[in-house]
Amino acid sequence: MRRFRFANIPSLQCFCLGAMATLALAPLNFWPAMIALVPPLVMMASAPDAKMAARLAFMTSWGWLFASLYWIGQSLLVEGGAVLLLLPVVMLGLPAGLALFWALSVWLAYRFSPCPEMRLVWIALGIGCADILRSVIFTGFPWNVMAHLFLVSDISSQSIYFTGQHALNLVAICGIAGLAFIWQRRFVWAIWLLLPALFLMVIGANRLIFREQAIVAVNAASHLPDIRIIQPNISQKEKWQRGKQDQHLAEMIKLANQQNPVPPLLILPETAIAALWPKDQEKAVNFVQKIAPFDGYVLAGMLRLEQRSMLHNTAFLFSQSGQPVARYDKIHLVPFGEYAPFRFIPFVDVIAGPIDFSSGMSAQPYLQLPQDSPLAGLKIALLICYEVIFSGFLDRVKSADDSAADIIVNLTNDGWFGHTTGPYQHLAQARFRAIEEAKPLVRVANTGISAVFDRYGAELGSIGLARAGFLDIQLDRTAKKLPQTPLWKDIARPLFGMIMLLMVMAFYLIPLFCLEIFRQTQDKSNVK
Repeated sequence: MRRFRFANIPSLQCFCLGAMATLALAPLNFWPAMIALVPPLVMMASAPDAKMAARLAFMTSWGWLFASLYWIGQSLLVEGGAVLLLLPVVMLGLPAGLALFWALSVWLAYRFSPCPEMRLVWIALGIGCADILRSVIFTGFPWNVMAHLFLVSDISSQSIYFTGQHALNLVAICGIAGLAFIWQRRFVWAIWLLLPALFLMVIGANRLIFREQAIVAVNAASHLPDIRIIQPNISQKEKWQRGKQDQHLAEMIKLANQQNPVPPLLILPETAIAALWPKDQEKAVNFVQKIAPFDGYVLAGMLRLEQRSMLHNTAFLFSQSGQPVARYDKIHLVPFGEYAPFRFIPFVDVIAGPIDFSSGMSAQPYLQLPQDSPLAGLKIALLICYEVIFSGFLDRVKSADDSAADIIVNLTNDGWFGHTTGPYQHLAQARFRAIEEAKPLVRVANTGISAVFDRYGAELGSIGLARAGFLDIQLDRTAKKLPQTPLWKDIARPLFGMIMLLMVMAFYLIPLFCLEIFRQTQDKSNVK
Protein backbone atom coordinates (compact mmCIF):
# COMPACT_ATOMS: atom_id res chain seq x y z
CA MET A 1 0.00 0.00 0.00
CA ARG A 2 2.85 2.36 0.85
CA ARG A 3 4.45 1.61 -2.51
CA PHE A 4 1.25 2.59 -4.32
CA ARG A 5 0.99 5.82 -2.35
CA PHE A 6 4.48 7.11 -3.09
CA ALA A 7 4.93 5.71 -6.59
CA ASN A 8 1.58 6.63 -8.08
CA ILE A 9 0.33 9.79 -6.38
CA PRO A 10 2.66 12.03 -8.49
CA SER A 11 1.30 10.32 -11.60
CA LEU A 12 -2.29 10.92 -10.50
CA GLN A 13 -1.44 14.53 -9.73
CA CYS A 14 -0.02 14.97 -13.23
CA PHE A 15 -3.13 13.42 -14.76
CA CYS A 16 -5.41 15.79 -12.83
CA LEU A 17 -3.26 18.84 -13.57
CA GLY A 18 -3.17 17.99 -17.27
CA ALA A 19 -6.97 17.73 -17.27
CA MET A 20 -7.28 20.99 -15.34
CA ALA A 21 -5.16 22.83 -17.93
CA THR A 22 -7.78 22.15 -20.62
CA LEU A 23 -9.94 24.86 -19.05
CA ALA A 24 -7.72 27.25 -21.04
CA LEU A 25 -9.17 25.78 -24.25
CA ALA A 26 -12.52 26.53 -25.88
CA PRO A 27 -15.22 27.11 -24.83
CA LEU A 28 -14.04 28.56 -21.49
CA ASN A 29 -10.70 30.04 -22.63
CA PHE A 30 -9.78 30.49 -18.96
CA TRP A 31 -6.11 31.33 -19.57
CA PRO A 32 -4.86 31.04 -15.93
CA ALA A 33 -5.62 27.32 -16.16
CA MET A 34 -2.51 26.81 -18.30
CA ILE A 35 -0.45 27.37 -15.13
CA ALA A 36 -1.58 23.87 -14.12
CA LEU A 37 1.06 22.53 -16.54
CA VAL A 38 3.88 24.12 -14.54
CA PRO A 39 4.08 21.56 -11.66
CA PRO A 40 4.16 18.55 -14.03
CA LEU A 41 7.06 20.11 -15.96
CA VAL A 42 8.98 20.69 -12.74
CA MET A 43 8.24 17.13 -11.59
CA MET A 44 9.49 15.71 -14.90
CA ALA A 45 12.72 17.72 -14.74
CA SER A 46 13.39 16.69 -11.13
CA ALA A 47 12.41 13.02 -11.57
CA PRO A 48 15.04 10.53 -10.37
CA ASP A 49 15.35 8.83 -13.75
CA ALA A 50 14.18 9.01 -17.36
CA LYS A 51 11.59 6.28 -16.89
CA MET A 52 9.85 8.21 -14.13
CA ALA A 53 9.96 11.44 -16.15
CA ALA A 54 8.38 9.65 -19.13
CA ARG A 55 5.63 8.24 -16.90
CA LEU A 56 4.81 11.68 -15.53
CA ALA A 57 4.75 13.08 -19.08
CA PHE A 58 2.44 10.28 -20.18
CA MET A 59 0.01 10.92 -17.32
CA THR A 60 0.00 14.69 -17.90
CA SER A 61 -0.71 14.27 -21.62
CA TRP A 62 -3.29 11.56 -20.92
CA GLY A 63 -5.14 13.90 -18.56
CA TRP A 64 -4.95 16.77 -21.08
CA LEU A 65 -6.26 14.63 -23.95
CA PHE A 66 -8.84 12.72 -21.92
CA ALA A 67 -10.44 15.93 -20.66
CA SER A 68 -10.39 17.62 -24.07
CA LEU A 69 -11.37 14.62 -26.25
CA TYR A 70 -14.08 13.01 -24.12
CA TRP A 71 -16.67 14.30 -26.59
CA ILE A 72 -15.60 11.69 -29.18
CA GLY A 73 -17.48 9.15 -27.08
CA GLN A 74 -20.68 11.08 -27.76
CA SER A 75 -20.60 9.85 -31.37
CA LEU A 76 -20.91 6.26 -30.11
CA LEU A 77 -23.98 7.23 -28.10
CA VAL A 78 -25.59 8.42 -31.34
CA GLU A 79 -24.97 5.02 -32.93
CA GLY A 80 -26.03 3.06 -29.82
CA GLY A 81 -26.22 -0.72 -29.70
CA ALA A 82 -23.16 -2.96 -29.56
CA VAL A 83 -20.87 -0.10 -30.53
CA LEU A 84 -21.20 1.22 -26.97
CA LEU A 85 -18.87 -1.59 -25.88
CA LEU A 86 -16.09 0.42 -27.53
CA LEU A 87 -16.73 3.49 -25.36
CA PRO A 88 -13.83 2.76 -22.94
CA VAL A 89 -11.47 2.22 -25.90
CA VAL A 90 -12.42 5.53 -27.50
CA MET A 91 -12.49 7.63 -24.34
CA LEU A 92 -9.45 6.13 -22.58
CA GLY A 93 -7.48 4.22 -25.21
CA LEU A 94 -7.26 6.97 -27.83
CA PRO A 95 -5.94 9.64 -25.40
CA ALA A 96 -3.54 7.09 -23.92
CA GLY A 97 -2.17 6.22 -27.34
CA LEU A 98 -1.65 9.86 -28.23
CA ALA A 99 -0.01 10.48 -24.83
CA LEU A 100 2.84 8.18 -25.87
CA PHE A 101 4.20 11.04 -28.01
CA TRP A 102 4.89 13.10 -24.89
CA ALA A 103 6.26 10.11 -22.98
CA LEU A 104 8.82 9.21 -25.66
CA SER A 105 9.95 12.80 -26.19
CA VAL A 106 10.44 13.41 -22.46
CA TRP A 107 12.33 10.14 -22.05
CA LEU A 108 14.75 11.18 -24.81
CA ALA A 109 15.07 14.74 -23.46
CA TYR A 110 15.87 13.47 -19.97
CA ARG A 111 18.54 11.10 -21.21
CA PHE A 112 20.47 13.88 -22.95
CA SER A 113 20.15 16.58 -20.24
CA PRO A 114 23.04 16.87 -17.76
CA CYS A 115 21.43 19.24 -15.22
CA PRO A 116 17.88 20.04 -14.01
CA GLU A 117 17.75 23.47 -15.69
CA MET A 118 18.75 22.20 -19.12
CA ARG A 119 16.57 19.16 -18.53
CA LEU A 120 13.51 21.37 -18.13
CA VAL A 121 14.37 23.25 -21.33
CA TRP A 122 14.88 20.10 -23.36
CA ILE A 123 11.74 18.51 -21.93
CA ALA A 124 9.76 21.57 -23.03
CA LEU A 125 11.27 21.44 -26.52
CA GLY A 126 10.62 17.70 -26.65
CA ILE A 127 6.94 18.16 -25.79
CA GLY A 128 6.64 20.86 -28.43
CA CYS A 129 8.16 18.55 -31.04
CA ALA A 130 5.91 15.70 -29.86
CA ASP A 131 2.83 17.78 -30.61
CA ILE A 132 4.23 18.51 -34.06
CA LEU A 133 4.75 14.79 -34.70
CA ARG A 134 1.23 14.07 -33.48
CA SER A 135 0.00 16.61 -36.01
CA VAL A 136 1.61 14.99 -39.04
CA ILE A 137 2.36 11.25 -38.71
CA PHE A 138 -0.25 8.51 -39.16
CA THR A 139 -2.29 11.10 -41.17
CA GLY A 140 -2.03 13.49 -38.20
CA PHE A 141 -4.33 14.48 -35.35
CA PRO A 142 -3.53 18.11 -34.41
CA TRP A 143 -6.45 18.48 -32.02
CA ASN A 144 -5.76 20.70 -28.98
CA VAL A 145 -2.01 20.88 -29.37
CA MET A 146 -0.16 23.37 -27.16
CA ALA A 147 -0.34 26.10 -29.83
CA HIS A 148 -4.09 26.34 -29.23
CA LEU A 149 -3.40 27.95 -25.87
CA PHE A 150 -2.74 31.13 -27.86
CA LEU A 151 -6.45 31.30 -28.70
CA VAL A 152 -7.22 32.68 -25.23
CA SER A 153 -7.12 36.27 -26.53
CA ASP A 154 -7.39 38.19 -29.81
CA ILE A 155 -3.83 39.50 -29.43
CA SER A 156 -2.10 36.20 -28.71
CA SER A 157 -4.07 34.40 -31.43
CA GLN A 158 -2.42 36.60 -34.09
CA SER A 159 0.83 34.75 -33.42
CA ILE A 160 -0.05 31.92 -35.78
CA TYR A 161 0.03 34.33 -38.73
CA PHE A 162 3.75 34.89 -38.17
CA THR A 163 4.89 31.43 -37.10
CA GLY A 164 2.47 28.77 -38.27
CA GLN A 165 1.00 26.27 -35.87
CA HIS A 166 4.01 23.95 -35.66
CA ALA A 167 6.53 26.58 -34.57
CA LEU A 168 3.92 28.04 -32.24
CA ASN A 169 3.79 24.68 -30.43
CA LEU A 170 7.39 25.19 -29.39
CA VAL A 171 6.79 28.79 -28.34
CA ALA A 172 3.77 27.79 -26.23
CA ILE A 173 5.44 25.03 -24.24
CA CYS A 174 8.65 27.08 -23.82
CA GLY A 175 6.52 29.87 -22.35
CA ILE A 176 5.05 27.43 -19.82
CA ALA A 177 8.58 26.26 -19.02
CA GLY A 178 9.44 29.91 -18.43
CA LEU A 179 6.66 30.07 -15.82
CA ALA A 180 8.17 26.97 -14.23
CA PHE A 181 11.51 28.79 -13.89
CA ILE A 182 9.71 31.72 -12.26
CA TRP A 183 8.27 29.27 -9.75
CA GLN A 184 11.82 28.06 -9.07
CA ARG A 185 13.06 31.69 -8.81
CA ARG A 186 15.44 31.27 -11.72
CA PHE A 187 14.46 34.51 -13.42
CA VAL A 188 17.21 34.71 -16.05
CA TRP A 189 16.13 31.37 -17.52
CA ALA A 190 12.49 32.43 -17.28
CA ILE A 191 13.02 35.68 -19.18
CA TRP A 192 14.72 34.00 -22.10
CA LEU A 193 12.10 31.28 -22.37
CA LEU A 194 9.25 33.77 -22.23
CA LEU A 195 10.81 36.16 -24.75
CA PRO A 196 9.50 34.42 -27.92
CA ALA A 197 5.93 34.45 -26.62
CA LEU A 198 6.21 38.07 -25.47
CA PHE A 199 7.66 39.12 -28.82
CA LEU A 200 4.76 37.46 -30.65
CA MET A 201 2.31 39.27 -28.34
CA VAL A 202 3.82 42.62 -29.34
CA ILE A 203 3.72 42.05 -33.08
CA GLY A 204 0.27 40.47 -32.72
CA ALA A 205 -1.03 43.60 -31.01
CA ASN A 206 0.57 45.68 -33.77
CA ARG A 207 -1.24 43.61 -36.42
CA LEU A 208 -4.58 44.31 -34.76
CA ILE A 209 -3.90 48.03 -34.32
CA PHE A 210 -3.13 48.51 -38.01
CA ARG A 211 -5.70 46.02 -39.27
CA GLU A 212 -7.28 46.75 -42.62
CA GLN A 213 -11.01 46.88 -43.18
CA ALA A 214 -12.57 43.42 -42.87
CA ILE A 215 -13.31 41.75 -46.19
CA VAL A 216 -16.51 40.18 -44.88
CA ALA A 217 -19.30 42.06 -43.14
CA VAL A 218 -22.43 40.41 -41.79
CA ASN A 219 -25.99 41.69 -42.17
CA ALA A 220 -24.78 45.01 -43.57
CA ALA A 221 -27.70 47.42 -43.58
CA SER A 222 -26.54 49.53 -46.51
CA HIS A 223 -25.83 46.72 -48.98
CA LEU A 224 -27.65 43.68 -50.23
CA PRO A 225 -26.17 40.41 -48.91
CA ASP A 226 -24.04 38.27 -51.19
CA ILE A 227 -24.13 34.95 -49.34
CA ARG A 228 -26.61 33.22 -47.07
CA ILE A 229 -25.48 30.30 -44.91
CA ILE A 230 -28.04 27.80 -43.61
CA GLN A 231 -27.77 25.78 -40.38
CA PRO A 232 -30.70 23.29 -40.45
CA ASN A 233 -29.98 21.68 -37.04
CA ILE A 234 -31.07 18.19 -38.10
CA SER A 235 -30.65 15.45 -35.50
CA GLN A 236 -27.94 12.98 -36.48
CA LYS A 237 -30.24 10.08 -35.55
CA GLU A 238 -32.87 11.32 -38.01
CA LYS A 239 -30.63 12.68 -40.75
CA TRP A 240 -30.49 9.51 -42.85
CA GLN A 241 -33.99 8.21 -42.15
CA ARG A 242 -35.69 7.87 -45.54
CA GLY A 243 -39.10 8.80 -44.17
CA LYS A 244 -37.89 12.19 -42.91
CA GLN A 245 -35.59 13.33 -45.71
CA ASP A 246 -38.30 15.26 -47.57
CA GLN A 247 -39.21 17.05 -44.34
CA HIS A 248 -35.57 18.03 -43.77
CA LEU A 249 -35.24 19.38 -47.31
CA ALA A 250 -38.45 21.38 -46.86
CA GLU A 251 -37.09 22.93 -43.64
CA MET A 252 -33.92 24.06 -45.44
CA ILE A 253 -35.99 25.58 -48.25
CA LYS A 254 -38.04 27.47 -45.65
CA LEU A 255 -34.88 28.82 -43.96
CA ALA A 256 -33.40 29.87 -47.29
CA ASN A 257 -36.51 31.87 -48.24
CA GLN A 258 -37.30 33.26 -44.80
CA GLN A 259 -36.08 36.75 -45.67
CA ASN A 260 -35.95 38.61 -48.98
CA PRO A 261 -33.97 39.31 -51.03
CA VAL A 262 -32.34 35.91 -51.27
CA PRO A 263 -28.57 36.34 -51.92
CA PRO A 264 -27.06 34.95 -55.14
CA LEU A 265 -25.12 32.24 -53.27
CA LEU A 266 -26.58 29.85 -50.71
CA ILE A 267 -24.22 27.64 -48.69
CA LEU A 268 -25.47 24.48 -46.98
CA PRO A 269 -23.43 22.20 -44.68
CA GLU A 270 -21.62 18.91 -45.15
CA THR A 271 -23.97 16.19 -46.51
CA ALA A 272 -26.85 18.66 -46.29
CA ILE A 273 -28.57 16.64 -49.01
CA ALA A 274 -28.82 13.22 -47.36
CA ALA A 275 -28.71 11.32 -50.62
CA LEU A 276 -26.29 9.64 -53.01
CA TRP A 277 -25.17 11.18 -56.29
CA PRO A 278 -25.91 10.14 -59.05
CA LYS A 279 -28.38 7.56 -57.73
CA ASP A 280 -30.58 10.26 -56.15
CA GLN A 281 -29.78 12.91 -58.76
CA GLU A 282 -33.42 13.73 -59.43
CA LYS A 283 -34.11 14.45 -55.76
CA ALA A 284 -31.06 16.71 -55.52
CA VAL A 285 -31.95 18.61 -58.72
CA ASN A 286 -35.53 19.22 -57.56
CA PHE A 287 -34.28 20.46 -54.19
CA VAL A 288 -31.76 22.87 -55.72
CA GLN A 289 -34.34 24.28 -58.13
CA LYS A 290 -36.62 25.09 -55.18
CA ILE A 291 -33.99 26.57 -52.91
CA ALA A 292 -31.72 28.44 -55.34
CA PRO A 293 -32.46 32.10 -56.08
CA PHE A 294 -32.99 33.37 -59.62
CA ASP A 295 -29.64 33.24 -61.48
CA GLY A 296 -28.05 32.10 -58.19
CA TYR A 297 -25.97 29.15 -57.05
CA VAL A 298 -26.05 26.61 -54.21
CA LEU A 299 -22.98 25.13 -52.53
CA ALA A 300 -23.96 21.99 -50.62
CA GLY A 301 -22.49 18.73 -49.36
CA MET A 302 -23.62 15.33 -50.63
CA LEU A 303 -22.23 11.80 -50.90
CA ARG A 304 -21.03 10.76 -54.35
CA LEU A 305 -20.55 7.23 -55.66
CA GLU A 306 -18.00 6.79 -58.42
CA GLN A 307 -17.57 3.58 -60.41
CA ARG A 308 -19.75 1.59 -57.99
CA SER A 309 -16.99 1.27 -55.40
CA MET A 310 -15.52 4.71 -54.68
CA LEU A 311 -17.58 6.69 -52.17
CA HIS A 312 -16.71 10.38 -51.79
CA ASN A 313 -17.65 13.08 -49.29
CA THR A 314 -18.31 15.80 -51.86
CA ALA A 315 -19.25 19.46 -52.02
CA PHE A 316 -21.18 20.42 -55.17
CA LEU A 317 -21.66 23.88 -56.62
CA PHE A 318 -25.10 23.75 -58.27
CA SER A 319 -26.57 26.24 -60.72
CA GLN A 320 -30.21 27.30 -60.43
CA SER A 321 -31.13 24.54 -62.89
CA GLY A 322 -29.91 21.95 -60.41
CA GLN A 323 -26.88 20.89 -62.45
CA PRO A 324 -23.44 20.77 -60.79
CA VAL A 325 -20.94 23.21 -62.29
CA ALA A 326 -18.04 22.32 -59.97
CA ARG A 327 -17.27 19.93 -57.16
CA TYR A 328 -14.68 19.12 -54.52
CA ASP A 329 -14.08 15.64 -53.09
CA LYS A 330 -12.77 15.63 -49.52
CA ILE A 331 -9.06 14.81 -49.49
CA HIS A 332 -8.14 14.34 -45.82
CA LEU A 333 -10.43 11.66 -44.43
CA VAL A 334 -11.14 10.88 -40.78
CA PRO A 335 -9.54 7.59 -39.59
CA PHE A 336 -12.18 5.17 -38.24
CA GLY A 337 -14.87 7.72 -39.16
CA GLU A 338 -14.57 7.68 -42.96
CA TYR A 339 -12.10 4.88 -43.49
CA ALA A 340 -10.59 2.08 -41.43
CA PRO A 341 -6.77 1.83 -41.46
CA PHE A 342 -6.88 -1.62 -39.79
CA ARG A 343 -9.76 -3.29 -41.58
CA PHE A 344 -8.51 -6.76 -40.58
CA ILE A 345 -9.42 -6.14 -36.91
CA PRO A 346 -12.88 -7.68 -36.27
CA PHE A 347 -14.61 -4.73 -34.55
CA VAL A 348 -13.41 -2.07 -37.01
CA ASP A 349 -16.46 -2.51 -39.26
CA VAL A 350 -18.65 -1.59 -36.30
CA ILE A 351 -16.90 1.78 -35.95
CA ALA A 352 -16.21 2.79 -39.53
CA GLY A 353 -18.92 0.89 -41.37
CA PRO A 354 -18.43 -1.74 -44.06
CA ILE A 355 -17.35 0.71 -46.81
CA ASP A 356 -14.42 3.12 -46.77
CA PHE A 357 -14.66 6.59 -48.25
CA SER A 358 -12.19 7.40 -51.01
CA SER A 359 -9.94 10.43 -50.87
CA GLY A 360 -10.31 13.06 -53.56
CA MET A 361 -7.27 13.06 -55.78
CA SER A 362 -7.78 15.19 -58.89
CA ALA A 363 -10.02 18.02 -57.71
CA GLN A 364 -8.43 20.96 -55.91
CA PRO A 365 -10.25 22.58 -52.96
CA TYR A 366 -10.92 25.76 -54.93
CA LEU A 367 -14.26 26.58 -56.54
CA GLN A 368 -14.90 29.68 -58.60
CA LEU A 369 -18.27 31.24 -59.31
CA PRO A 370 -19.06 31.31 -63.05
CA GLN A 371 -19.06 34.55 -65.01
CA ASP A 372 -22.87 34.62 -65.30
CA SER A 373 -23.19 34.90 -61.52
CA PRO A 374 -23.62 38.24 -59.69
CA LEU A 375 -20.54 37.09 -57.75
CA ALA A 376 -18.60 36.32 -60.91
CA GLY A 377 -15.01 35.38 -60.23
CA LEU A 378 -15.45 34.83 -56.48
CA LYS A 379 -12.95 32.10 -55.58
CA ILE A 380 -13.62 29.85 -52.62
CA ALA A 381 -11.00 27.72 -50.84
CA LEU A 382 -13.08 24.79 -49.63
CA LEU A 383 -12.44 22.62 -46.56
CA ILE A 384 -14.78 19.83 -45.49
CA CYS A 385 -15.13 19.19 -41.75
CA TYR A 386 -11.90 17.66 -40.38
CA GLU A 387 -9.68 19.35 -42.99
CA VAL A 388 -9.94 22.72 -41.26
CA ILE A 389 -7.83 21.57 -38.28
CA PHE A 390 -4.69 20.98 -40.37
CA SER A 391 -2.17 23.78 -40.48
CA GLY A 392 -0.89 24.40 -44.00
CA PHE A 393 -3.43 22.07 -45.64
CA LEU A 394 -4.28 24.63 -48.31
CA ASP A 395 -0.55 25.15 -48.96
CA ARG A 396 -0.07 21.46 -49.67
CA VAL A 397 -2.90 21.24 -52.20
CA LYS A 398 -3.01 24.81 -53.48
CA SER A 399 -3.51 25.60 -57.14
CA ALA A 400 -1.22 27.81 -59.18
CA ASP A 401 -3.45 30.88 -58.76
CA ASP A 402 -4.02 30.52 -55.02
CA SER A 403 -3.48 34.27 -54.62
CA ALA A 404 -6.92 34.83 -56.15
CA ALA A 405 -8.82 32.98 -53.40
CA ASP A 406 -11.21 35.37 -51.67
CA ILE A 407 -12.62 33.35 -48.76
CA ILE A 408 -12.35 29.98 -47.05
CA VAL A 409 -15.56 27.97 -46.66
CA ASN A 410 -15.68 25.13 -44.15
CA LEU A 411 -18.62 22.73 -44.53
CA THR A 412 -19.07 20.54 -41.47
CA ASN A 413 -21.46 18.52 -39.32
CA ASP A 414 -20.88 18.39 -35.56
CA GLY A 415 -24.24 16.75 -34.94
CA TRP A 416 -22.42 13.63 -33.75
CA PHE A 417 -21.07 15.40 -30.66
CA GLY A 418 -24.13 16.96 -29.04
CA HIS A 419 -23.81 19.59 -26.31
CA THR A 420 -20.14 18.91 -25.55
CA THR A 421 -16.97 20.95 -25.88
CA GLY A 422 -16.18 19.31 -29.24
CA PRO A 423 -18.13 21.73 -31.48
CA TYR A 424 -16.62 24.73 -29.66
CA GLN A 425 -13.09 23.37 -30.07
CA HIS A 426 -13.75 22.69 -33.76
CA LEU A 427 -14.98 26.27 -34.17
CA ALA A 428 -11.86 27.62 -32.42
CA GLN A 429 -9.60 25.72 -34.82
CA ALA A 430 -11.50 27.14 -37.79
CA ARG A 431 -10.83 30.60 -36.34
CA PHE A 432 -7.14 29.68 -36.11
CA ARG A 433 -7.12 28.81 -39.84
CA ALA A 434 -8.63 32.18 -40.75
CA ILE A 435 -5.78 33.95 -38.95
CA GLU A 436 -3.10 31.64 -40.32
CA GLU A 437 -4.28 31.95 -43.93
CA ALA A 438 -5.13 35.67 -43.56
CA LYS A 439 -8.46 35.08 -45.28
CA PRO A 440 -12.06 35.40 -44.10
CA LEU A 441 -13.57 32.05 -43.17
CA VAL A 442 -17.21 31.04 -43.43
CA ARG A 443 -18.13 27.97 -41.39
CA VAL A 444 -21.42 26.24 -42.20
CA ALA A 445 -22.56 23.41 -39.94
CA ASN A 446 -25.55 21.08 -39.99
CA THR A 447 -25.51 21.71 -36.31
CA GLY A 448 -22.59 22.68 -34.19
CA ILE A 449 -21.78 26.34 -34.61
CA SER A 450 -21.93 28.16 -37.90
CA ALA A 451 -19.91 31.37 -37.92
CA VAL A 452 -18.07 33.96 -39.99
CA PHE A 453 -14.56 35.17 -39.13
CA ASP A 454 -12.56 37.93 -40.73
CA ARG A 455 -8.90 37.43 -41.63
CA TYR A 456 -7.88 38.47 -38.10
CA GLY A 457 -10.08 35.83 -36.46
CA ALA A 458 -12.74 38.28 -35.26
CA GLU A 459 -16.19 36.67 -35.18
CA LEU A 460 -18.59 38.69 -37.33
CA GLY A 461 -21.68 36.58 -36.72
CA SER A 462 -22.74 33.09 -35.70
CA ILE A 463 -25.61 30.63 -35.32
CA GLY A 464 -25.43 28.92 -31.94
CA LEU A 465 -25.18 25.25 -31.07
CA ALA A 466 -28.35 23.20 -31.66
CA ARG A 467 -30.17 26.10 -33.33
CA ALA A 468 -31.70 26.31 -36.79
CA GLY A 469 -31.20 29.56 -38.62
CA PHE A 470 -29.53 31.52 -41.39
CA LEU A 471 -26.88 34.21 -41.57
CA ASP A 472 -26.35 36.74 -44.37
CA ILE A 473 -22.90 37.87 -45.47
CA GLN A 474 -21.90 40.88 -47.50
CA LEU A 475 -18.55 40.89 -49.31
CA ASP A 476 -16.56 44.10 -49.52
CA ARG A 477 -14.70 43.83 -52.83
CA THR A 478 -13.11 47.27 -52.37
CA ALA A 479 -11.26 46.37 -49.16
CA LYS A 480 -7.49 46.26 -49.48
CA LYS A 481 -6.27 42.69 -49.34
CA LEU A 482 -3.25 41.51 -47.43
CA PRO A 483 -0.47 39.94 -49.51
CA GLN A 484 -1.45 36.33 -50.07
CA THR A 485 2.07 34.88 -50.24
CA PRO A 486 4.31 36.62 -47.67
CA LEU A 487 7.57 34.98 -46.65
CA TRP A 488 5.96 33.13 -43.74
CA LYS A 489 3.08 31.75 -45.86
CA ASP A 490 5.03 29.21 -47.90
CA ILE A 491 5.34 25.53 -47.11
CA ALA A 492 8.73 25.95 -45.39
CA ARG A 493 7.32 28.36 -42.77
CA PRO A 494 6.89 25.81 -39.95
CA LEU A 495 10.33 24.30 -40.53
CA PHE A 496 11.90 27.74 -40.81
CA GLY A 497 10.24 28.83 -37.56
CA MET A 498 11.45 25.76 -35.67
CA ILE A 499 15.04 26.08 -36.91
CA MET A 500 15.18 29.76 -36.02
CA LEU A 501 13.76 29.13 -32.57
CA LEU A 502 16.25 26.34 -31.85
CA MET A 503 19.12 28.53 -33.07
CA VAL A 504 18.08 31.37 -30.78
CA MET A 505 17.60 28.99 -27.88
CA ALA A 506 21.07 27.55 -28.43
CA PHE A 507 22.60 31.02 -28.68
CA TYR A 508 21.60 32.09 -25.19
CA LEU A 509 21.18 28.73 -23.44
CA ILE A 510 24.61 27.29 -24.19
CA PRO A 511 26.39 30.05 -22.20
CA LEU A 512 23.95 29.54 -19.34
CA PHE A 513 24.55 25.82 -19.53
CA CYS A 514 28.32 26.36 -19.30
CA LEU A 515 27.87 28.64 -16.31
CA GLU A 516 25.71 26.02 -14.62
CA ILE A 517 28.34 23.32 -15.16
CA PHE A 518 31.02 25.67 -13.81
CA ARG A 519 28.88 26.41 -10.72
CA GLN A 520 28.34 22.71 -10.03
CA THR A 521 32.09 22.05 -10.40
CA GLN A 522 32.85 24.82 -7.93
CA ASP A 523 30.33 23.44 -5.46
CA LYS A 524 31.94 19.99 -5.64
CA SER A 525 35.40 21.52 -5.12
CA ASN A 526 34.20 23.38 -2.04
CA VAL A 527 32.72 20.20 -0.60
CA LYS A 528 36.06 18.43 -1.00
